[in-house]
Order: sequence, then C-alpha cells, then structure tokens
Amino acid sequence: ARTADQMYRFSLDVSGTQILEVKSSSEGSNGCDWATILNPYLSSCGVTIDTGSSPTAPPTSSPIQTTTRDPAYECVSETEWVANNNVGFTYAVAGTGCTASGDPHWRTFGNVAHQFQGRDNRQYLYMRRCHQKPIAAMPFELLAKHLEWVVNGVHVIEYVTLKLYDGDDYDTPYLVHIRSALNTPFFCAYPAALAGSTIPDRQHVDEALCAQSQYAIAAGVSTLVGTTGRFLITYTQTSSSRVDVTLTVDSECELKFYLQGHGSGVRVHHALYIHPPPCFRCFTCGLCGSFDALPNKITTCNGGAVPVVNSYGAFAYDPDGNTYDAEYCCDPKDPACPKRRRLIGDGEGEIYHPDMGEFVPATGCSETFAATTSDACAAARTAANDCCVSLGDDGATCDGFVDECSLDACVFVTLDGDAALLDEYVDELFTSKVDALCVINDELIAEGGSAILDPVLLEVDEEAHAAVVEVEGDPFASVCSADSSISTFDWDALMSGAAVEQPQVVSFNMNVDESDLSLNIEVALTYEGRSSADDNGAVYGTTYVLDFEDFDAHKDSIALPGTCQNRNAVDFANDDFDSFWGYSLNPWADIGTASYLAYPPPDPVSGAWSVAMETGNECSVVVYSGRFTWNELVACQDSTLTTSYVSTTDDELTGKLSLQGTFYVNV
Repeated sequence: ARTADQMYRFSLDVSGTQILEVKSSSEGSNGCDWATILNPYLSSCGVTIDTGSSPTAPPTSSPIQTTTRDPAYECVSETEWVANNNVGFTYAVAGTGCTASGDPHWRTFGNVAHQFQGRDNRQYLYMRRCHQKPIAAMPFELLAKHLEWVVNGVHVIEYVTLKLYDGDDYDTPYLVHIRSALNTPFFCAYPAALAGSTIPDRQHVDEALCAQSQYAIAAGVSTLVGTTGRFLITYTQTSSSRVDVTLTVDSECELKFYLQGHGSGVRVHHALYIHPPPCFRCFTCGLCGSFDALPNKITTCNGGAVPVVNSYGAFAYDPDGNTYDAEYCCDPKDPACPKRRRLIGDGEGEIYHPDMGEFVPATGCSETFAATTSDACAAARTAANDCCVSLGDDGATCDGFVDECSLDACVFVTLDGDAALLDEYVDELFTSKVDALCVINDELIAEGGSAILDPVLLEVDEEAHAAVVEVEGDPFASVCSADSSISTFDWDALMSGAAVEQPQVVSFNMNVDESDLSLNIEVALTYEGRSSADDNGAVYGTTYVLDFEDFDAHKDSIALPGTCQNRNAVDFANDDFDSFWGYSLNPWADIGTASYLAYPPPDPVSGAWSVAMETGNECSVVVYSGRFTWNELVACQDSTLTTSYVSTTDDELTGKLSLQGTFYVNV
C-alpha cells in the first residue's frame, strides 16, 4: 500500500482480516498512529489495523516467498537426466564462474577467455534465457551497462541491472539497479514502466526514481521485489567497493554474483563475478556463454552462434553486429522491448532500414511483394547450401537469416516501392552475411584449423585473426608501425641509479571461484621491447615469468619452465637466442605465438593461462589471465618435477584443509 510519500508492507493474521505488523519504507516511523493514517486506505480491501496492539519493528527473518519452482523446468546434468527417465532439461558441463573485469576481459561459464568492448552507454545481456527457451524457466536477465572509460575508446562496466519478469509472460518487468559505493552508489528496484521517457530504452537506471525511499533496497535485509512473490533480493556491502548479491527465484533457485569497484573519480569501473546458477544452467545464454558442450561459442539472441575470440576481433563474426545489445536483443512480444525488431508471422514491431538509418514499422510488408521476397530469400539459401552446411550447424545459421531476409526485404521494397531493389536487399540481408562467414570458415580450414562452429574448436586463434584481416582489413594495421611506440627498458641505466622507465604492473586481480575452488588471476603489464643490457647497444624483448615460484636468472631458464608457468618447454626446443628475445611491432597479432618467445604461447602443463593485448592499449599493455584448480595448484612443480611450489596443511583440530603459496610476477 502507498500513501503520498510512504510505502508500507503488512503482515496479516491467518484469516487475512487483521494486520499484525506494519513496516514502513522510512526508518524511525514506527511511532506513527498507524490506524489513523492507514485504515482509510485499507477499508476498501476489507482489512484493518488491529488497534489493540502496537505495530512491531521490522522482522529480522526473511520475507516468505509465495511461489515454488515448476517441476517441469527441472534442470539436471545429462547423466542425471538419463537416470531420471529423461525428465526435465539438461546441461552438459557444470561450468565455472563468469568474470568480466578491466575493459573488459572475460571468462565464460565454459571457462574460455575472450574480449568484448561493446559501445558507450549501452546495456549488454550477460545472462539471458536461450533462444526458444521458456521465460517461465528463467524469468530474469542480468545486464551490465558499458561506459567509455574517459575518451580512449575503452569501455568498462558502470553498473549492473537485473530485469525480473514478474508475471506469467511478459508482464511489465521490474528493474533492479546496482552500483558500488566507489561511485555514487545505488541499489533500488521499481517497475520498468515508471522509468522516465528520457531514460534510454527504459532499461537504464532512472536515478531520480532510485533516490526515492520507497524504491531503495537496504543492505543486509531480504526484500521481495514485484507483486507475485517470485523474487527475493539480498545484498551485503562487504567493503567500501564491493557488493555481494543473491537473487532467490521461486523460493529455491539462487543466482549469486558480486560487483567489485576499482579506480576513482571518472575512472571508476567494476569487475563482475557470477557464480554458476544451478537451477538455470539448462536455460542460460548471453555474453557469459552457456553450459553446453561447446565452450568455444556464444549462442546469439536469434539462436545462431559466433565463436569466442580472445583477441580484439571479438565478435567480428556476428552478422548483426549487436550480439546481446539489450536494445536489439529482446523478444518482440516483450512490452519493454525498446526496439521491436520483428515478430515473424504477423509482422509486428520495427526493423532497421540501413539506407535510411532508422527503424521502420515491420507492418509495412505489402502482400504484393511478400511471396516474391520469400521466394528470393529461399532461392538464395538454396544457392548457398554448400556454404551453409560447411558451417557445422546443419545450416541453422543460414535458416535464421532466411526468416529475417523474408520480412526485412519485403518491408524495404514496399517502403521504396521499387521491386528492382529486391535483389540488392536479398544480397545485403542474406548472401553477403553468409559469404563473409564462409570465407572466414574456409580460411580457417585451409590453414589447418577447424570450422567456426566445429565442436572440437577450443578457441579461435591466429588463423581466425588472419581471416578477419583478409575479409575486413586489420583495424590495428598501423598502430605500432613506429618502433618508438614500443616501451623501452634499460637495465644498465637502472643499475647505475638513473631514473629510467621500468616495467609496471598496470593492474592485478585475484579471486577464488568457490564453486570449484579454482584460483583466478588477471594481471596487466606494460608490453616491453627495445630493452637493453650488458652495454652492447642491442635491443631485445623483455619476458614476464608468472609462476608460484620466484625466478632466479642465475640458475633458472625460461626454456625450462615449471609446470604452472606461463609457457611450455616444448615451444623452446631447438630455438636460438634471437628467437627467445625478439619482440614484435604487431603484438596484438603476435602475442602468445612461437614467433616471439619473449611472449610465448601460454600453455602450462598444469592449469591454464591466456594472453592478449589490452583493447585501447594494443602497443603498450599485455594482459595475462590464469585459472588453477586446487589439484592443479598442488601439482605445481619446477621443471625437474622434484620441487613443489605450494604446501597443504590438514588441521586435525578444526578439520580444515588449507593450501599456501605465493604468486610471483618476475621480469
């Protein structure tokens, strides 16, 4: 119930006729005469406040959720599914936590590293139900707003939004917005329909609404959001910069994540960590990936697939160019969908006209052109069949393009009133998209790689980058063309006491994924070349040795790494000194390859490392990301396999098993 400036929650007796407890949205207001204030508002509902007792303070226990999980949406592993007589939905892998940090560097639920910038002031769907999966099975979405970090084209996470579908279908959703205390903080919930008309797509935060006490959510208090009792939110401000959040759906299904703030002033940004959600593994897609057997791909909004690319060509293969952009990736039945792109069948919504540069009504498809357009798109699909099949998904990607082509081309031709333009639109909406994918696919296979959608592809590497360059041109072709743009380091000058430029740790992040006890590390370092030593005037590359053991240059060799180091001995076999210490003027392409072993392939014997140049700093900052499970850490040893780097202690008194070690960044 709501009065002019207050919102109240009531606790009824079992018969539903007397109010036993009243909680106000404002603190310190329990001294009010509740009956006088509220009974006029409540009489029409057939309830009154029991004036014979005093209202109590807000309860300390969590509110009771009134809904339970529908058994039809049971989510089990493939093994459990067989044992359960093939009942329910299945997932293939248990997965690891999804992380996004920096600008931003990602690791999916499938534990695959990739990069994705997005665009300024846009919201992106990190978690969304997969194409054609029921909304009732996963009635929420997790979005993050990307913000340009100052003016250098690098984008970071500003805040997180939960979009909660409170009804059976697409009833007006509730929005929960979260930002840490490093910036102007907020944690609030309100119906999306209340957002001001000037708020972009009405899914961005309305800070004026957030500032109102009736929409604020307090830390440490479980709060029901919506009207159906499906959603319970609890959050803890664990530090001045970190917020831990738990969303409970239907009394039993939890989504847990935390938001960690970094920086200050205009450079505040957030790292996001999402725990694997047990009830929703079977239904989850989005930028965090999914829990299927293909960790190398991201399933798009329309059910297609693009490969995960751990380089700055990330999502170059997305034919729509807007993978999981919340403005475009929404169901046209959803009344909160800001740009209804299409509803195949009755032509509702809007579609983007590339020549006009704006959205036009999808209802503008004339019957005069409908059949002709559909036939033309189907003919284009038939002509491209060999290519479509080669993509490895039985032509499903191409089939999705046919549906879009049939409606969009019809609308555009109708709008132009010129049937002669039909072939041009079919080429743009279908043929050119398919051809681009197949050129890249053929290039990968020709180079000895795997098809884009091949399930054995673990990640798209330099062959994929080369294919993108051939099709689209290299976006960084001249970034480091001048040798002077590479950072320099003079060891002799440093040893003489001179104030010289030195290698730097730009940023460092380490956390433990509690779901599988894995240690996750991300360290950004200055990319070093033109380095000199021994007063010989020559310049070389500089290597970083990342390991759980200190590196002694007098007795250790980078050609004989330990089992958890960011390199593998096999890459150094029979190579000479110049191969060890050369450096590249094109590090975004050469980083992590055997061409320049100062930054070799990051393939340790135990655990996993990945390496890439930082977006926006393609000549100057290199980012290493590592992941090690408990057993992999225990297995960390030197190259002779005789010395272990970590130790474990079993405390019989407390029953706890602990693991100790030290992580070193050596240059």
